[in-house]
Amino acid sequence: MSSVQEPVHAVNNETLVMSSTMRVKAGDREAVAAKLVELKGRVGKKLQAAPILIYHFGTVFGDMYDVELCFPIRRRLDMDGFEVKRIPREESLSIIHAGSIETIRESYKVLLDHMKKHGLRGSEYGREVWHNYDPDDPSKNRIEIQALIHNWQGIFAYKAKEVLGVHEGSRVTEGFEALSPESSSAARYEWTTAAVRKLDAVATEDQKYEVLSCCADKFPTQRIEYLRSVYLKNKSVDEVLEAMQTDRHWYALPRREGNHIIETKQPCDPEGHRNATTDAERRKCACFCSLIRERLEGVPPSYCYCGSGWYRQLWEQVLGVPLKIEIRKSLVKGDDVCQFAIHLPAGVAT
Repeated sequence: MSSVQEPVHAVNNETLVMSSTMRVKAGDREAVAAKLVELKGRVGKKLQAAPILIYHFGTVFGDMYDVELCFPIRRRLDMDGFEVKRIPREESLSIIHAGSIETIRESYKVLLDHMKKHGLRGSEYGREVWHNYDPDDPSKNRIEIQALIHNWQGIFAYKAKEVLGVHEGSRVTEGFEALSPESSSAARYEWTTAAVRKLDAVATEDQKYEVLSCCADKFPTQRIEYLRSVYLKNKSVDEVLEAMQTDRHWYALPRREGNHIIETKQPCDPEGHRNATTDAERRKCACFCSLIRERLEGVPPSYCYCGSGWYRQLWEQVLGVPLKIEIRKSLVKGDDVCQFAIHLPAGVAT
């Protein structure tokens, strides 16, 4: 048996931890639980609070991904097999799962449905706090699931003031303070589209790009570091593109056109996209943005500079230079895909 409560908004403070990472088959919670028990025994009385599990969903290797097991400590300690680090302050929606780990998906569904209802974007990784785990008596289990919030509207408000100045940026983002984690998806959508229209009215294309591209979801750091190492070997963009072909999970179908890299997003829901009977249905299934995919017709086209930010993070950090990314096609303009062109500076176009 398991019981599910309503999600609550929480702010998780920065935490000093001893961390150990394991690679595990997707869904194999028994292996994670066994490792947690083992490491908790090693940490012993040094543990100052409940262990924290961080799921790196952005580092998928076939059917495997990385799970970081973190043990809060009061002061820095050195122990073989552990890295000492600080988990950053994060905002989340959380829910307590009481019962067997075999039924934890039920609690995840409640939490994710709540996120969708309120138009909230999640992070590319998730957290669980294992307040109590008893392998012999699952009824005693208390696991806090934390869906980390990607605060799109907060990032937009900050960048608008930084790029446009406080006065103009405040006009563009008027009403932001009224939004909260409990705001409805409709209210979040209305504020967001109105704010982007106001940005359109006062900003240059370069300014819109700078504000909106910084709002994108965070690209997994481990993948950027790997591709950066590939690039540094021979300073070859083509070798990076070749390396991408061996790992299809997070990459679309990038191709080279002279001094441009063309990135075309594949459908978010491939099956729905294949089975769609209308263009509107196909566009909805293609869109990755949970806030707008149900209402694409009312979205200003410049909103998709946010999508360019996904590639900006990747390619700027891989190549080590600032980049300009052009929107070639956009679902909100009625195109069948979102497509971006990364303009390569002469010094890296090899």
